[in-house]
Amino acid sequence: MRRNWLLILASHLPAIFLSVLGEDRSAVRPIFLVGLKFTVTALVLLLPAMSLSACFSCSIARWQRKGAVSDVGLLYAWNTVGGIVGSFAGAFVLLPSLSVIGAIYLVIGVLMAAALMTLAARELGRRWLKRRIVIGLLTCVIVGCFRPSWHNHLMVSGPYKYSETYLARSTSELVEEVSKVEKLVYYRDGKAATVSVAMSRNAAQPELYLSVNGKMDGSSYSDLPTQRLSAHVPMVIHPNPREVCVIGMGTGCSAGSVALHEVRAVEVVEIEPAVVEAATLFGHVNHRVHENPKVRIRIGDGRAYLKDCQGAFDVIISEPSNPWQAGSSDLFTRSYYQRCSKALKKGGLMCQWMQIYGLKPDSVRILLKTYRSVFPHVLVFMSLEYADLLVLGSQSEVFLDLPSIRERLALPLIATDLSSSAVGIDSVEDFFARFRLGPEAVEKLIGQDLPLHTDDRPIIAYRGPFELYADTREENERLLRGVARGVVPLIESGHLLGYDRSFVEGLSEAYRCYLTAGPEQKVCLDWLQSNQVLGD
Repeated sequence: MRRNWLLILASHLPAIFLSVLGEDRSAVRPIFLVGLKFTVTALVLLLPAMSLSACFSCSIARWQRKGAVSDVGLLYAWNTVGGIVGSFAGAFVLLPSLSVIGAIYLVIGVLMAAALMTLAARELGRRWLKRRIVIGLLTCVIVGCFRPSWHNHLMVSGPYKYSETYLARSTSELVEEVSKVEKLVYYRDGKAATVSVAMSRNAAQPELYLSVNGKMDGSSYSDLPTQRLSAHVPMVIHPNPREVCVIGMGTGCSAGSVALHEVRAVEVVEIEPAVVEAATLFGHVNHRVHENPKVRIRIGDGRAYLKDCQGAFDVIISEPSNPWQAGSSDLFTRSYYQRCSKALKKGGLMCQWMQIYGLKPDSVRILLKTYRSVFPHVLVFMSLEYADLLVLGSQSEVFLDLPSIRERLALPLIATDLSSSAVGIDSVEDFFARFRLGPEAVEKLIGQDLPLHTDDRPIIAYRGPFELYADTREENERLLRGVARGVVPLIESGHLLGYDRSFVEGLSEAYRCYLTAGPEQKVCLDWLQSNQVLGD
């Protein structure tokens, strides 16, 4: 029964978290938020864990008092077997087939049945074996009939991340608030994560959102600039991409956009099958990537897959969730980038989606420095202004052939994909307006005073939770604007080939439309309009 009461408490955790957080969330210190999450988690996990440990200890003490040494050894053996079988069954059988809540109900029922059967054995003796079995089965049925409420939509709404969007306090109010804003259309507890898809109830612009463990990782509109540009940026810059690998399925938009190019094969590696399944709901924006014969979807770990793919790909596109998410920081380490580098052909490009919101400037610099430590030639595009970076790296110098890029962007399928209202790229000038940093700017930005993010020292994985709730957008904006000069350095260094007056004029107009007015815009416009570019 104790576990049942704890389950009732678990269903109210979002409301408890928001209530303790209070009204003025901007004034809450990060250390308090991390401590609050730890405390709320402990409320659910600590007591059951201690109780189960106590049961094992009491069982050992009982047999030791009887002097049955062999029985104590047998108890340890069965405990080891139970730990192995339980871990395997929980991750690979119970969660995928019964969901989190179903698996919890099953465990509660089994534990209560075992407890009652033990008591029955003590009172009734061995002759009453059938009655003990009946008692156990009835207990499981009773637990199933009187289970507490559990609202899937609320549990994946991410109040730990999006607390500022919730006004309600009680659980019933939160359920009502969440249901008014969006409708849950997909939910699955997978082996590696809980995956959900919600549809906004905004009649003007209905939108699908893909969430992993409550964190939104893709959408059918708002995130399209990042999802599509992460495909098109490396694909139009590489002189002849044929074999491409996409690490992370997400909504499938990036893989679908890659397949629009003249490629032979696109390998998509996704660790969670539920993400692949959920991506089918985004068929209207991912070009039905699941049905594309050029695309092969593999279920597995991206790092492990790349280990055996030396020199296999022209382009690798990596789209992990934010580095503070559990498991995601492994896809931002030096070792991971080294594997990507070895998996590329000569002259290959690697494109890394790098989120800079919810991270302080030094953390952003650490991520860029780690990337730069493996790929000496780095170009940085910005798909969502001061939110998402697309970091392009190579072992050799990258020259941007403007006529070739213009020709590819003008292909009907590519032009249509980028000219949608969500992305808003109608020309090669619009495309280059998203370019921010060249190799020299990146070198100046990262400096020499910060460590690298590595497998044995995953700095960002531990710093990230403390920075998650900080409003760092303006800080990171100032950081990047301090060194960003757009395509100017590429023109000066001769890495932008084939530009002309019409391109410069069009780029100037694109900068005015895309860049927020400020130092970066002024530097770019002043330089492009000067005689340094085209002469008298």
